Amino acid sequence: MNGAYRSGLTQGRAGRKAVDANLSAFAGAVPIRALRDRALREASILSRSTLAQIAGIADGAGRPFSLLLAYNLFRESVAADGCTVMGAVGSASASGRTVFMKNSDQLGNDSMVGANFHEHKEIYVVQATTADNGRNIVGLSAAGATGIKVGVNDAGVAAGSNIARTTELKDRRVDVSKVRASDRTQLLREGLEEDTALAASQRILAKTMHAPTSTPGNMQFADAGECWILETSYDRYATEVVRDGIFWRANSFKVLSALNDPDDASSIARYEQCCKLLEAAASGGGVTFDELTEFSADHVNGPNLESVCRHADDYRQETSLGAGVIEIDPDRPPESRIALALGKPCRAWRNPESRIDLTADAKADDLPAAFVDGSAWRLSYSEQPFEGELVEQR
Repeated sequence: MNGAYRSGLTQGRAGRKAVDANLSAFAGAVPIRALRDRALREASILSRSTLAQIAGIADGAGRPFSLLLAYNLFRESVAADGCTVMGAVGSASASGRTVFMKNSDQLGNDSMVGANFHEHKEIYVVQATTADNGRNIVGLSAAGATGIKVGVNDAGVAAGSNIARTTELKDRRVDVSKVRASDRTQLLREGLEEDTALAASQRILAKTMHAPTSTPGNMQFADAGECWILETSYDRYATEVVRDGIFWRANSFKVLSALNDPDDASSIARYEQCCKLLEAAASGGGVTFDELTEFSADHVNGPNLESVCRHADDYRQETSLGAGVIEIDPDRPPESRIALALGKPCRAWRNPESRIDLTADAKADDLPAAFVDGSAWRLSYSEQPFEGELVEQR
């Protein structure tokens, strides 16, 4: 039994109800029979260790392998990630260590109903897995998914991503029933099998050029020395490397900025606020790990869709469902820190039952059950902004 399969088996057993809920929502929103058949034909787009992990989840949750495979290949068509990413490398970091943050934002869906859901949103969990090459990966994920929303490996590589709201996105959407498309969270998971940010970026850019993602977007890979940012659209690609300074992305491009939707007020507001927060921190002694958790919960411009911690009254809007903050240890990469907030960042960072602090060498068997079965997420996901004492969401 290889490490990826064993990790998936643990993940599937512990989170069976949450996995069932996410699978049911997905199956209700797509032509599931056709996609299950297609997933089997196109399974080779995923790495061997990812396929082994999917098989483990399927066996652990007692669900068909082809259904889990389709969910992992095509879930982005139902629940694309929005998100905000920021961080610092070199002298811009207070510790001199690379620090990295991502808020994971997502749309709700009418199909996400029932006892195992909360407010029509996809259920988030913590994932720890071991790839075939022995590389350990820890991060935030959706229940039943192998893809990573934000994570780190034991070589000291961090990863995150976000969709880009472009003018072409309005006019051209990839039909997943017809066109082969890559999922950004799966690409992050595969990139985290590599030993450096550069190697991860080279591997994933090549894959994206072969099979574009269904929506334009950014992917970020950072290690102790640099952060590589990939901007990928349907037919255009760009990279930026930061070796000493701050970096950030909302749901827009920087290098390919000509493609951005000028009417996307949320991305503009969050992009400008991230810049202000990071520049102030960098000039005031450097960006810290703890400051990034505070920035993750920032409500300037809101709290609403234009704040970093995003809120909305309508569940069909793209709001924050979780977050991760990482600090890379250059001398002992397996001891790199990752803190994960499951639920609304303004609430989850303050709730010890929804926040977990781990190192990059954490194993699936070490994770508390609440962070794998979805219950930690339910405690702190609410569109009601945090004010004063926490009221537990039970």
